[in-house]
Amino acid sequence: MNSTFHQTYVIIIPAYNEEKSIARALNAIEKAATYSTARLRKVLICINGCTDHTEQKIIDWNKNKKLPIKLLYSDPGYGTAVNTLFAYAREHYPKDILIKTDADSIMKKNVINILLDQFVKHPKL
Repeated sequence: MNSTFHQTYVIIIPAYNEEKSIARALNAIEKAATYSTARLRKVLICINGCTDHTEQKIIDWNKNKKLPIKLLYSDPGYGTAVNTLFAYAREHYPKDILIKTDADSIMKKNVINILLDQFVKHPKL
């Protein structure tokens, strides 16, 4: 990775009834963020009409962690959640790179560096 690259990034996650998978996803994000040479500004998670305990699982998981999590809320629907996340991120983090993942996805520890390295190699992205 280009060592002169000092970008900040925001991870966005739509979450609908993900109480069984969200902790694993957040553990992976935490490891990837620790491994990354860029700085994680925020993890935005949109709770979109959950009928399970996804929100509480996130709150409980983050009690002893260091991820800068911000919960957002939207009506049900994947598209609604993604639009809510993008709108919030554009308003509050307009200069940051956005990395979208899902609440049941497990990031590899080097994925953030790989993604951000592409922005160095291909500035038009």
